Amino acid sequence: MRAQALQYLATATLALLCASSQAADDKKAVFAHYMVGVIHEDHVHQDVDDAVAMGLDGFALNIIDPSTQYTRDVFDNMFDYARDNHPDFKLFISMDLWSQNDTLNFDGFFVDFLGHEAYYKGPNGYPFVSTYGNGGFSKEKWQNWRNRFSDKIYFVPDFAGMIGEGNQTASWWHKWDGVIDGLFDWESAWPERGLSTTSSHAADDVQMASTASQNKTYMIGMSMLQYKNSYGANIYRAGEENLSWRIHNILNMTTTPQFAQLLTWNDGPESHYLGTIWPEMNNDTDPTRYATQAAAPHNAIQPVLASFIAAFKAGLGAGDMQPAQADKDKPVVGALWYKPVLARTACANEDSGELHDGKPDGYEVAADVAAWAVVAAADAAADGHVVRGYSGGKKIGEVDLAPGFNFGNFTALQEGEQCMEVRDAEGELVAVARGGGEVSADCPDGIFNLNPQVVGLADDGLDKGGCVGGDGGDDASNNDDGDDDDSWGVKGVALDRVCLLSALAVSFLST
Repeated sequence: MRAQALQYLATATLALLCASSQAADDKKAVFAHYMVGVIHEDHVHQDVDDAVAMGLDGFALNIIDPSTQYTRDVFDNMFDYARDNHPDFKLFISMDLWSQNDTLNFDGFFVDFLGHEAYYKGPNGYPFVSTYGNGGFSKEKWQNWRNRFSDKIYFVPDFAGMIGEGNQTASWWHKWDGVIDGLFDWESAWPERGLSTTSSHAADDVQMASTASQNKTYMIGMSMLQYKNSYGANIYRAGEENLSWRIHNILNMTTTPQFAQLLTWNDGPESHYLGTIWPEMNNDTDPTRYATQAAAPHNAIQPVLASFIAAFKAGLGAGDMQPAQADKDKPVVGALWYKPVLARTACANEDSGELHDGKPDGYEVAADVAAWAVVAAADAAADGHVVRGYSGGKKIGEVDLAPGFNFGNFTALQEGEQCMEVRDAEGELVAVARGGGEVSADCPDGIFNLNPQVVGLADDGLDKGGCVGGDGGDDASNNDDGDDDDSWGVKGVALDRVCLLSALAVSFLST
């Protein structure tokens, strides 16, 4: 089939073009961006436990409002808990500069926590500090900030967007060289709004080359999507395979960055969360229409990310990814994710004039597909395992699995239940992903909800059968005829975007 041919082509091309030269013993680290808010102490502890289980090295603690008691409470609870229970799990401050903060506002936290045993240290042995945004502050202001701490800081701010092109780059570094130790680029984690292309890491390549030329480090961002329909915004930046391409391309870079940051652990209103959304932190009316732990948990993506973390820190390519230590006895781990509405969905209040009732800016690139990612152990792939996608009770795609990281999408998303299963060469059921919310064209949430349902592969409950029940391996009676199947899957170098563009066309032409 076409998808299998693409997979073989990608694998061959990978061998020629994308072999990673990263040494496995280089010290690398992966963090998750953590929004500090009103979070109960036991939930803070659970977040740390869950992050440690994934293999994360720590949290980048986003301070939105340094003046609040809840920020101080979370810091006290998390730092002491990490020190006493997970001494290898570290934390560092990320100053939120989009919240009209001045650097002086954060000084109390730096004074109290830079010397804490749980504070993460950079390669120079000094406390690691980052930012969200740049605040528009001058070089002199930042140098004064460093001087307040005797210049003993390892500073990797979200300044990558400030660098110009060509000769501007050299002049920028001449100005900022003594202020920063590395760069982080928040915005490169997604395509620009209104664009569906998610496969390129060209922006990161430019920034990495620039930092390397100055003997600086680079922290790369990665995220599933951005969908925000609250707090005065209604926007969408493409998800679908965005995270999968990001994993694939980062691991297959000739030289990988020293740091990676997952965006985010718990930002419910932005829909890019991978941890638990606690009710005490996410209880405003608008975001609870689309982002709650009960209705839209994203935790099922964690086994895939755990595999990425292990591979990234070991200097392995995407084809060498394996189920992480916690899942080492499983032949496969993976997840299926999809938006809960179709492109043709109509909402009654769309023309009300209220911002949050309308289609999000960028809605046109939200394809009617179910994206998937599966990490297959070498022996499982060798045994002829396949992944199958079902939508509305019908089989809509099948892809052979290869060792390592496999990903793609199942097109022709239909109303109803979505399901994914993995079977071996004999047709025996290995794992199933099911139980997420159904896809609807009836606007059940009253908004054009693009926060994805995420369901993970599980090997319990297999006695219930596969996606269509029973234990048969073929399920031929439930197959579509395949004429419109543009589903694809790959473990290899980047494909072109013909498949996704086809899916978009099908999405918006369907009735």
